Amino acid sequence: MQPVMKSIEQKYGTQVKVVFHDVWTEAGAPYGKKYGIEAIPTQVFLDETGKEYFRHVGFFPEEELIKVLNQKGVK
Repeated sequence: MQPVMKSIEQKYGTQVKVVFHDVWTEAGAPYGKKYGIEAIPTQVFLDETGKEYFRHVGFFPEEELIKVLNQKGVK
């Protein structure tokens, strides 16, 4: 997923913040708990207030990911 997410960051970086947490590490484990991550990869989409509005588990093709962003006004 990292190449897809890097591409999203490059294309939409002024509108979207991409954050990676390795939830299997000590530093990332609290985020795994906070967001209920049970499988990798999991993408959690948060709005500007930090509220989750979409979640996907597994590989997420860039074209499909962009559709989710478009629904929130990212163009």
